[in-house]
Amino acid sequence: MIKLSLKVKVLIVLLLLTTIMVMSMAISMQNGFNKGFFNYRKAIDKQFNDNLINNLANYYDEKQEWDDLIDNRYEWHEIINKSSVNPENSFRRQDRQLPRAKGRSTPVPRRNSKRKNRLSDHRSARLLPPVNLFDKNKSFIIGMHSWKDEEIVFAEIKNKGHLIGYLGTLKNDLIHDKQDELFSRNFHNMLLKVGLLMMVLAILITFPITKYFTHLIQLITNATKQMAAGDYSIRVQSERKDELGLLASNFNLLAQSLESSAKSQKTMIADIAHELRTPISVIVGEIEAIQDGVHPSNENNLNLLHAQISSLKNLVNDLHDLSESDLGSLKYKMQKFDIMDLIKNCIHNHKASFDKKAINLEMDNNMDECIIIGDSNRLNQLFNNLLCNSVQYTNQGGSSKVVVKMVHNEMIFTIADSAPNLDNASVNKVFERWYRDEQSRNKNTGGSGLGLAICKEIIKAHNGKISASTSDLGGLKFTVTLPIKDVI
Repeated sequence: MIKLSLKVKVLIVLLLLTTIMVMSMAISMQNGFNKGFFNYRKAIDKQFNDNLINNLANYYDEKQEWDDLIDNRYEWHEIINKSSVNPENSFRRQDRQLPRAKGRSTPVPRRNSKRKNRLSDHRSARLLPPVNLFDKNKSFIIGMHSWKDEEIVFAEIKNKGHLIGYLGTLKNDLIHDKQDELFSRNFHNMLLKVGLLMMVLAILITFPITKYFTHLIQLITNATKQMAAGDYSIRVQSERKDELGLLASNFNLLAQSLESSAKSQKTMIADIAHELRTPISVIVGEIEAIQDGVHPSNENNLNLLHAQISSLKNLVNDLHDLSESDLGSLKYKMQKFDIMDLIKNCIHNHKASFDKKAINLEMDNNMDECIIIGDSNRLNQLFNNLLCNSVQYTNQGGSSKVVVKMVHNEMIFTIADSAPNLDNASVNKVFERWYRDEQSRNKNTGGSGLGLAICKEIIKAHNGKISASTSDLGGLKFTVTLPIKDVI
């Protein structure tokens, strides 16, 4: 099967459209023009015949006979030309008074300037269809005597209501056949030349048009190949505002998204490797020290190993939760429960951690009970992560405040702490995976950077909202909104 490029397809389509348009136009023009032109000719011929009959009637009214017109070609042509040049005027008697020679019944033309002027008026007479004149008995007087009787159409010539003769014309349009054929051939040749010219122009115009439409597509195709090879930095430059321009813009957005995802993936792999290496290195080093007898196998050293293994376990669990959330397989057991009891228990469990750093923890609550439908285990994980984040990133001797309230069938939970604070750019990134404000990954100053990302996924599963902002206490404030309108 032959594969045609888009440029060739556009060229073929434009040529086909041009051919169809030219042929349709030619056929329509030829049919319409022929019909109108030949109707016009027939109308002119009828008008001429009517004028000629009228002039012949006037001539007979003057002469009272046809004898002077027999074989008198000069007089006959005068009448024909008079009918042709001035079809709206009748035969004028003063123009027909011609002198006669003695002993002759044929009038003699007058050689004077008036006659010359009158003849000069007839120089523009058109080519007329042949006609014959017959008397009232249909006897031939003058005209084209070569016609057969069955080819003649007789039109009556009357004077004062009395039949005085007949005007004979051909019964069909044979007299125009050669002229019509010549005219049709010339007109057809003209249309053919115009059609060929339009085809040539269409070909010349098609090439820049196809280049205009396919150039950007070719750029996108080449850029797609580069992106498929792993180069996500490629961009398609275009200032067009049409659909192809929109396609180029969308391609650039896709390339930018893939580039960002690739960078995030590389960063995530490096962060995971770092987060796993730190506790593993501590565990391996401590075990080797115990094996070599450098450190004794006592409770303190075992507690250190346990803490590092717990940290490693928490990191693996966080990664597992995020991967399941991305795959959509993270399971939630939705049920009705009192979220106030859950919040109070979380605060009670973290009270010792706040007291250890001398952080003043307050709770402002205007309700004793709040029944919602949700997964209590996941929401417990959410509030534990927020409280742990407040303990870890609040300076010694600072303060933290928890506020729980009901607003328009929504439970709003806020936790605000004191210094240190983050700038606006950092606040907008706190829910990104692996993000921590300090550049080092020191386990003594923070967690893995996955806790807030998990909180965002949990809230999303409960159709709620979570946001971060600066706190009036000088640190950060996290706001959690959970709907309770579905409670039965």
